[in-house]
Amino acid sequence: MRRVAYYGARIVERHNRDVNTAVIYSGRIETAPELLQKGSLSYRVTNVYLKSMDGDEEYNRIKTLLELEQELEEVDILKLIFLPLMRSQQPEAEMAIKAAELAKATNNRSTSFVIGAIIAITDKILPTEYKKRLLEVLRMTQIEEWLREEGKLEGKLEGKLEGKLEAARNALIEGIEPTIVARITALPLETIQRIKADLAN
Repeated sequence: MRRVAYYGARIVERHNRDVNTAVIYSGRIETAPELLQKGSLSYRVTNVYLKSMDGDEEYNRIKTLLELEQELEEVDILKLIFLPLMRSQQPEAEMAIKAAELAKATNNRSTSFVIGAIIAITDKILPTEYKKRLLEVLRMTQIEEWLREEGKLEGKLEGKLEGKLEAARNALIEGIEPTIVARITALPLETIQRIKADLAN
């Protein structure tokens, strides 16, 4: 509650806007405080308990809509995103996969947003094997393309850094001063000194 109140206070301070806070709890949470009272400061939130929503029922309803090729309304999209956190006979991780499969089946402009949101809210609850399954679901989607592009970029950056480190090692072996090596390679002086220490050992 203190963290939520802090976020609300920052919005007021920066943007002078009215703030109405809703805190969404997964199917594991049944009760939570609604009011923070600290002296003259009061901060009230609206708690939304996904435990009160039947995830299996919502899954079947949304699946039927998609099978009938009906457009999902905004409320359906929100329920699809939070499907893994609702009350269900299935484990949360399994529902995350099913929700992502449904999101992929929507095949419209909201697909990437929905899948991205599902990944974001389930990241900490998904075991490794389910994360691999989720990546399989993402195949042939915009999300997969983004992940691949990010991986390529990281690979290029790693290669560039390794090249600089190798150049720094060679320069130090030739006896060039660390400050000059740092200036030439644009690496931090601390990094150059660490390399020099490693070479001395």
